[in-house]
Parts: sequence; structure tokens; C-alpha cells
Amino acid sequence: MSDRGLTGANTLAYRGVRPSTPPNLVMHPRRPTVNDYLSFCVGDIWIDSSGRLLTPPVFPGNGDVYMLTSVAGNVASWVPFIGGLMSLSGDIGAHVHGDVNQNIQLTSNIGNLTITGNPGANRLEFDSSGGGTFVEKLISDDFVDVLPAGAGQIYIHGVNGITTTGFGSTVTIDGAGASALTTYTTNAGNAVPAANVLNVLGAGSAVTTGAGNTVTITVPAIPVVPLGARDYSFSVYLAGLVNNVTGDDTHYKILFDTVIFNIGACYNTGTNLFTAPVNGIYMFTASVTLFSGSALGTVNFGDTYLECPGAAYVPGGAILRSNLGWVADDAGHHMNEDTYIIRLNAGDTVYYTVNATYGAGAAKTMGVGGGTQTAFAGALLASL
Repeated sequence: MSDRGLTGANTLAYRGVRPSTPPNLVMHPRRPTVNDYLSFCVGDIWIDSSGRLLTPPVFPGNGDVYMLTSVAGNVASWVPFIGGLMSLSGDIGAHVHGDVNQNIQLTSNIGNLTITGNPGANRLEFDSSGGGTFVEKLISDDFVDVLPAGAGQIYIHGVNGITTTGFGSTVTIDGAGASALTTYTTNAGNAVPAANVLNVLGAGSAVTTGAGNTVTITVPAIPVVPLGARDYSFSVYLAGLVNNVTGDDTHYKILFDTVIFNIGACYNTGTNLFTAPVNGIYMFTASVTLFSGSALGTVNFGDTYLECPGAAYVPGGAILRSNLGWVADDAGHHMNEDTYIIRLNAGDTVYYTVNATYGAGAAKTMGVGGGTQTAFAGALLASL
């Protein structure tokens, strides 16, 4: 893996590390695999462009953007830029992580319990119609655990004039021969019948219904949040050269007007603002090219700013500053690249600015290069 820094010395080398900034961005007509580690660095971004081979073509969208997060033992870990389910854990054992497609398979080792996926309804359906040993225990009034027998059975017996009968999946308790109960103990307080009537009511989204001698308590199913519902990432660039915007130390807000992709609609080309949709950790990368119009011109001083006005977790007065080590080519282009990983709250806004002095620094003699020379990208790494 090579250092792709433009100066020959990495921009973070003074900290004793050699990251590649910004991450490499590649497009291939397939998803990455565990074998895709040669010539890649941790942090590199892979876009699956296989949809463009279809008729009509489909451009990359949700789930087509991946980041290389680790390489161990010649095995690459590529993580898609989508939110949703990352792992499951049980009462015992380790966390179970999804595969490269974020799939985690649920299976049952309980007899006659089946699990069916319903993609159209975004849910998993558990079916126990075949019967099975599902009851773990019952707790009696004296707080003694009653455990099932080896066949998963718990016996319910009546005493003192109370009888129990069973039919199908129903146990009927008949207290005609016993004195009426006077108090019912609940999790919060006691209930006393009035005229031998006890009301059983639902709270919140739970509802109760009665028929004959049966009270049914119904709790609505918990909706499953579709994978991809929390995807937020964007990539934009400046389409054309903008002349004479700095050079006299003027701070210029770069107007990135062309969208490559904008998953979650979190970047607004009208205001040139990225607005954080949720609390989380975000990564931003940016490259800027200044044009002086003269070969091998000298930038006396220059800074770039990732501006986050009012953001509670961004140091330096809500501005991240990068002192520029400009690199100039024979056409008078001066280039710099930055990468930031920051914490934002929902509603925080982010934009990118540049300022420079050139020559005597008395006039706006520098412009911002267009095309892909000046670009801005970002993504939600983790929600909080």
C-alpha cells in the first residue's frame, strides 16, 4: 500500500502516523470481497457500479458504497455505508455480526417453531402452530418458580373448591365452588372487585377484549425498521472555475453545485450546507485547488475550514482549521486535501471555506478550480 499524499510527506506524519488522506475512491461493477485488500488502505471507499450495466442503467444508491475498515491475515473487512442492524446478541455467547450484505440468519432449535421472513412487510414471522416447549416457567403468588417437566409441561391444579379444565390451548379455572377472590395483586398496587366485577383495561398501545370467561390482551407487533433507513452520505464537486475570489486573505465559501450522490438528501446545493440528520460520528473529506494564473506561483499563506457553526462537539470555536502545505504545478494550480472525523448533533450544519494570500496579498488574484479538482464528501459512520 502506498502513501498517496501529494507532497511526498503525509499531512499527519508529524503525529507519527501515515494515513492516506483523503481515502481512495474506486468504482467497480461488483461488491467488494474479503480478498480485495491489495493496493487498498483502511478508510478507502468502494462504489459498486454494477447497476450501470443493466438496461436501463441504474446508478449507485443505498447499499452500494463500502469502506475498508480493517485487514487482518489477508482478509479484508468492507462495511457498507448503511445503517440499521449491525449485530445481534443473546443471553449467552458472543455478538453475531452480519455478513458483507448485513444479513444475519435466525434459526430455531425449538421443535415446531418456524421463523419466516416477509420482505414485503419488513418483518420476521414466528409460527408455533405446530406446538413446542416454549414456556420457561410460571411464577406463583408466593413467588416460587414453577418449571416445565421434561416434555415442557406445567400442571395447573385447583384447590379449595376451584377446578381447572383444559381444552386445546385454553386452561379454564372454575371458582363456582370457592369463595370469591377479594383482592388481585398487580405489579403496581392491588385491585379489588366491585360487585364481583373486576375491570381489565389495556394501557398504551395494548388493548383488552372479553368473550365468555376469557380476557384477551393484544399488544401490536413492533415494526421492523428497514435496512437502509438510516443511510446518509454525499459526494459533490464544483463544476467550473470561479475566478478572483481570494488572494487577499478573503474567506470564500466554496459553492459545490454538482452532485455525484446524495443518499438521504442531507446536502443542499442551494444553500451549500450539509445538515446532520441524526446525532452521530461523521467523516468528511475535501480537496481544493486554487488557481493563480501563473506558472509555479507562490501562495504566501492559506487555510481551509470545515465550518460547523454552533456545533457542541467541534473544537476551535466550531471551526476545524488546516494550515495548508500547498503544492503548485506548472499551470499555477495549488492543491490541498483534508479529512475530518467529528461528532455532530442532529441539525448541525457543515460547509467548506478557503482563504489565501498571493503575492503582495492586496487583491483577489486567485480562483477556485472546477471539475473534480475541488470536491467535498461525507458520510455518517455511526449514530449515537
